[in-house]
Amino acid sequence: MSKRYLVLGLLLLASCAAKEKAVISPSGPEFEQVVSAAAALSRRGGYVALRQAVQMYKELYARPEFRKVIAPELAATALLVAVREKELGISNASYMDTALQVITENRSLSGLTPYAEIAGLLWVQGKGVMGDIDERFPWKETEDKLKKMEADLLLKARSDEFAAYMYAVMMCYSAPPFGVTFFDEADELGQLSELFPESTLLRYKRAICPQEKPDLLKGLLAVEPEFFEAYYFLGNDALRRGNLLEAEEFLLKAHDAIPESPQTTILLASIYLATEELDRSLEFHEKTLALSPEYRDALLGKGICLSYLSRPAEAIPVFEKIIAREIPADIVYEDELVCAFRDIKPQAPTHVLIIPKKPIPRIAEANPEDHKVLGQLLLKAAEVADKLGLKQSGYRLVFNNGPHAGEAVPHLHCHILGGRPMGWPPG
Repeated sequence: MSKRYLVLGLLLLASCAAKEKAVISPSGPEFEQVVSAAAALSRRGGYVALRQAVQMYKELYARPEFRKVIAPELAATALLVAVREKELGISNASYMDTALQVITENRSLSGLTPYAEIAGLLWVQGKGVMGDIDERFPWKETEDKLKKMEADLLLKARSDEFAAYMYAVMMCYSAPPFGVTFFDEADELGQLSELFPESTLLRYKRAICPQEKPDLLKGLLAVEPEFFEAYYFLGNDALRRGNLLEAEEFLLKAHDAIPESPQTTILLASIYLATEELDRSLEFHEKTLALSPEYRDALLGKGICLSYLSRPAEAIPVFEKIIAREIPADIVYEDELVCAFRDIKPQAPTHVLIIPKKPIPRIAEANPEDHKVLGQLLLKAAEVADKLGLKQSGYRLVFNNGPHAGEAVPHLHCHILGGRPMGWPPG
C-alpha cells in the first residue's frame, strides 16, 4: 500500500470516528431522544414505567461519556423503584445497590444521600410479614439523623418534585418519630401535592397515605392506566371492607402486571383459602414460595391446603418442623408448651413469633382446656420481650384473628414487635 493511500485511509477513519462521536455525544439527537423517553417514563410514576426508565438510564450510564449527565437521573429513579418495591412487599436490594453505587461514584450527588437513607430505613411492607431491614442503615442512627434534617428536607421538598415525594415517604412511614404533620388539619401532604399538581408520584402517595383512599386510587388510574400498583392497594382496601370478590378482582390485575410481588400472591392465596377454593389457594401459595422460598406464612398455607385436599402425605406440619429445627429458624425460647423464634422477614428491628405447640387455629377457636397453654404463651411473650431488651422502651403483642385482621395462616401465633415507635391505630 502506498503512503498516499495509507494517509487517505487514516483521514477517512478519523472522519468516520468524528462523525460517530458527534452522533453519540451528550448533546446529540440520539442521546436526547433516549433521555427524553426515560424521563417520560419516570414522570408516569408507576412501578413498571420506573423500572423501564432505570434500565434505559443504566445503559447510558455504562458509557463513560454519559455518566456525569445521567448519574443524577439514574440514582433518583433507582431510589424511587427501591421505595416502590418495599411498598409492594418485594424484597430486592438491587435498585438500592444501584443508587448507592452511583452516588458513591459521583461526589456531586452527595445531596441524594438523605433520600437513600429514607429508602433504606423503610421496611418491606406486607400483611403479617415483610422483608429484611437494610443493615447498611442502622435504625436509630439513621432515624435521628433524618429527624434533625426534617426542616431542610421540607424546604427542598417545596421546590423539587423528587424531594417532595421522598419527604412524603419519610413522613408517611416514619410519622411517630418525626411528629405527625400530614394527618392533622394542616394536611401538609395535600399542600405539597398542590405545589406539583401534575405529579403522579405525589398523587399516588396521597392516595395511599396513611391508608388507601379508593376514590383517589381510581382517579390515579384514570390519569395513568398503567399505574398497576394502584390495583394492589385497591385490593387491600377491599379486603379491609370484607369484600373478597372485589379484592380478588383488583389483586389479580396487580398480579398480572407485577408478578414479582409475593404480597399480592399471598393475599390471593388467603382469599381462596377463605372461600374454600383450595386448589387455587394452593396454586398461589406455591407462587408465593417461588418468589420467597422461606416465606413462613406461605409454607404454612401450602401445608394447610394440602391437608384440606386430603393429601396428608404431601402436607408438611410446618410448625412442628420449625420446632424440630428442620426449617431454618432463630429460636429464642422453647419449652414443652410454646416455641418462640425470630421472624425471617421482620416488621420491626425486633420481631419474634411465639406459638403454641398444640395446633390451635386462632384465638377465637381456643377451648377452655387451652387456658394453660394460652397463659404460658402470654407469660413467655413478656419474658422473651424482656430478654430481648424491650421491657423499658415497650413492645406490641399482636394476634391476628380472621381475614379483616390480616390473618394469613390459621394457626395461632403471637407477634412480639419492638425496637421502633409504632403508630395508632395499627393496620
